[in-house]
This record gives sequence, C-alpha cells and structure tokens, in this order.
Amino acid sequence: MRKVTYLIASAIAVVSIAAPAQQKHATSSKFMSYMGLVMAGYQGWFNCEGDGADRGWTHYSKGGIFESGSCTIDLWPEMDEYEVKYKTPFTYADGSPAYVFSSYDESTVDLHFR
Repeated sequence: MRKVTYLIASAIAVVSIAAPAQQKHATSSKFMSYMGLVMAGYQGWFNCEGDGADRGWTHYSKGGIFESGSCTIDLWPEMDEYEVKYKTPFTYADGSPAYVFSSYDESTVDLHFR
C-alpha cells in the first residue's frame, strides 16, 4: 500500500509541476488562435548520395541499399523541372540513366514551393 501511495503522490507532483509549463498559446502572438488559418508542412526527407547531407539515399532506399528490391519509391518523380538531379543506379527501358531529386538541395525546395 505504501508503494502505491508513493507512486500516486509522485505522479501528482510531476503533473502539478509540468501543468503550468504547458500553455496552449504564447502570452502574446500575432495569431492567438488557428481560426481562419491554413497550416501546411513540408516533408523534405529525400536525400541522395553526393547531395552534401551525408545521409546516403535516405527515404529512397530500404536499409541503406538503393537497388532493385530495396527501394521505397512509390512513384518515380518527373524530373524535367529540377535544376539539380542525382543519378541513380537505375536505368529506363531505353538504357538512359534514371535521376531523382534531393530535398537537401535549395533549388528542389524552391521548385516544390513554386
């Protein structure tokens, strides 16, 4: 019984200390609510070998391996509008190399937001 009482008392202490720190909004803000606003996020998690991020083929590969049978690509990106392209180990049916983009590249992010 003492153990249970101690655990309950500890939980109450933690909650009472943490509760004041969890404010819904800042005390002053340009936007005091989300009413009438649109929220959007950008998931820039695609990386390529040689893009400068030193993360390899992140989000393109499974287990760090980017080859047939170890990919996580649902749809191959259309690359015509990209300024910077990264050559992959894959080729198209005509033998030409397949390229992808890196979210680490600033021009990629600019294109996505445009």
